[in-house]
Amino acid sequence: MKKLLVIIASAMFSFTTFSQTNKGTILIDAQTNLSGSFLTSKMEYNGQNVLDDDMKNTTISLAPSIGYFFANNFAAGLNLSVNINNTSMGNSEANSTTVAIGPFVRYYFGSSNVRPFIDGEIGYATNKEKNDGDELKFSGIGYGIGLGMAFLINEKIALNAGVSYLGTSLSNSEESNLKLKSSGVAIGLGFSVHL
Repeated sequence: MKKLLVIIASAMFSFTTFSQTNKGTILIDAQTNLSGSFLTSKMEYNGQNVLDDDMKNTTISLAPSIGYFFANNFAAGLNLSVNINNTSMGNSEANSTTVAIGPFVRYYFGSSNVRPFIDGEIGYATNKEKNDGDELKFSGIGYGIGLGMAFLINEKIALNAGVSYLGTSLSNSEESNLKLKSSGVAIGLGFSVHL
């Protein structure tokens, strides 16, 4: 009897769909990224490489966003991203904080409770690097494109998992010929509230 109840409940859940991605819905999203990534980073001065090395990077990030579904399955809105990094490159170690703000777009595929999505973002980014008492400040463009999966667990909440390609192209605030460019892959987990 218990097995029969579990089978019936599972069947009912698998055929129930939620309308979280319908036109007119508000999306509140909180993506977190507690990850390690391996990036290739280049720093240039007057067009010449001054640093070209592989980098091991531990990142803690929080990226809240708010958006609106302008059409079924299509949302756009504003994203804020705060990243705290500890980086080791060769024999040196540095800490940095990056803050970015800008628009995002996201498209969900299908209408089941498990929905793949693709999203993209671009925005203004600032970065503060600290290394052995020295401090450098950069600003410029941050961008990203990602693929993910939303697991709609009820009418209002979804759990999200995804992978993104992220990058920045930044210039030093005091010496414009000093550039900081980074790119790489990040894995993130988060949740969404749909109102």
